[in-house]
Amino acid sequence: MRNLLVVCVPLVLCVLALGCGSGEGDGGPQCEAGFVMANPDGLGSRCIDADSDCTEPTVCATTQACCTGTCADAEGDRIFECQIDCRPPDCTSAADCDAAERCEVYTECSASCAPDLPCPDGQVMADPDGLGFRCVPAAGTCFRPQDCTQPTDTCCEATCAPDAAGNYYCLGHASDLECAPPSGAYGYGDGNGAAPDVAAYECYSDAHCVALHGEGSACDSCPGWCSGPAGCADASACVVATQWNDCCPCADGHLSLDVGRDPCLTLPGEDPPPGCLMDCDVECDECVAPSGVDCLSGACVGVP
Repeated sequence: MRNLLVVCVPLVLCVLALGCGSGEGDGGPQCEAGFVMANPDGLGSRCIDADSDCTEPTVCATTQACCTGTCADAEGDRIFECQIDCRPPDCTSAADCDAAERCEVYTECSASCAPDLPCPDGQVMADPDGLGFRCVPAAGTCFRPQDCTQPTDTCCEATCAPDAAGNYYCLGHASDLECAPPSGAYGYGDGNGAAPDVAAYECYSDAHCVALHGEGSACDSCPGWCSGPAGCADASACVVATQWNDCCPCADGHLSLDVGRDPCLTLPGEDPPPGCLMDCDVECDECVAPSGVDCLSGACVGVP
């Protein structure tokens, strides 16, 4: 499910060009008007819509039997709301099943109408992965595909799969390394849900990017950055900025939005962010700072 969710308007330090604070001297990153810094799903702090119903995972906890509450952005519009996911058993007694079936009860919240066939001691008749009913160890924790709660990190898909001993467990949650948000550079979280120093990604899916930037925008990697639709309509969408992760960084014209979402692109007078300077064995031309910026054929260019 990796075709589904790095710093930009939804999760980002606002830039001066957009009329927001830089975060220096005021305790940390700032959000644009109408947004607040929060960690709604445990995947890291970023800017979310102030109209969100939940700003942290515990707000959505539920006591309903066989249900799980999560704080999620289902529409990709940065508005987080509590979602209640209920997975009741398929049956409670043989009366709920066909004549050749029995109600195989696994747990209080998990049961299936299964073929009425015998299984060895310590095993149950189950279809944990949708591939068909067979005898599987009773020591697992999932026996139906719907027994697995889908992780908030939509880059991952939780599936009921066997471990080395053949016991079935829900695998693919955000706690697994392969599904955790990236860690390390540019203020990312530690991969275990810890809040980053600055917001570190902006999308989980193309739908997030379309909601943020319009049709044609897509999520590059998951989680990742929104790419396209590229271009400017006029010079008001452009600023002079420096791309520090180029071998020969020079001030040039860039989209204002890119300054907000690219951690290595800064406005004039700002120091290069940690980890952005590249060690390139090339001969660099002398930089000539542009006096302004213009929008030509959809591209922001520096004007001498």
